[in-house]
Amino acid sequence: PKAHSLKYLDDIKCRLELIQYLISKSIKRNTKDAVNFLVSIFVFGSYGQGELEIFYQFILALVDCTQKASYIRAGLFDFFFFDVLLKMDTKCYTPLTLDCLINLVIAINITYDHMRSVDAVKFEIKDVRLIGLDALWEVYYEASLPDIRTKAGDVIKQIYN
Repeated sequence: PKAHSLKYLDDIKCRLELIQYLISKSIKRNTKDAVNFLVSIFVFGSYGQGELEIFYQFILALVDCTQKASYIRAGLFDFFFFDVLLKMDTKCYTPLTLDCLINLVIAINITYDHMRSVDAVKFEIKDVRLIGLDALWEVYYEASLPDIRTKAGDVIKQIYN
């Protein structure tokens, strides 16, 4: 049974890599619908934590890729942030979920010119109405794992220092 479970998760990873490749080759209106379908399967209809973790790795790969600008223009980052992460119960956040939230908060605020990255750990705030900062505060106050709360607090400090 465990070997079957690992193969199942490998199959999911492989399919998400194919989807990421297809998205990178053609960003169209129906891309958002396809991603919404993926979210309904992997996030809201997942059978276990393994599926969720793979999906969050998929989101992190999109945030870190060289075609980030085309994903932003297609509204995928906004979708992942507003329609997926903000709808999740912060008490269920894992370290990978928090990494997705942090990277999306930073990417979205840089995109909308609310902040800019000075270096890898320092930011210049251009507009105090940062998108998603309230979500980080919510994680800081409500996450069930102490490590998650600590990391959210560290990121909040990093943004404002």
